[in-house]
Amino acid sequence: MNLLFIFIVLEDLHPKEFLNSNTVYYPICPLGDTDNIIQIKNNIALASEGRAMHHCVAGYGSSLLEEKSYIYKVINPERGTLHISRNGDNFDINQFKLVCNGPPSNDSYKIIRQWLKQKERQ
Repeated sequence: MNLLFIFIVLEDLHPKEFLNSNTVYYPICPLGDTDNIIQIKNNIALASEGRAMHHCVAGYGSSLLEEKSYIYKVINPERGTLHISRNGDNFDINQFKLVCNGPPSNDSYKIIRQWLKQKERQ
């Protein structure tokens, strides 16, 4: 078997973030987590989310270090990835995507908006 082929297969199975032993931790969002909305807190989890959801969320890693945006794994009402940004004391939805960048339902958006408004009032 060709060594180049082995490397390409391994790279597909283990993105560079997994091959690199340095875990980068992102700032904790003041909104916290729920059972169904969970902040992605490091580069390894971010790469895993991108692979699981078949989208490019891992490319946002460097922007998460600035404490101005945060990425969440959404479990229910639909499995998705949520990107929110901080605007003073408020938070805005940048993107909310399902697998392969599919659009979430209106009900899912409504639940996410309610969660954000509830957390902003606390």
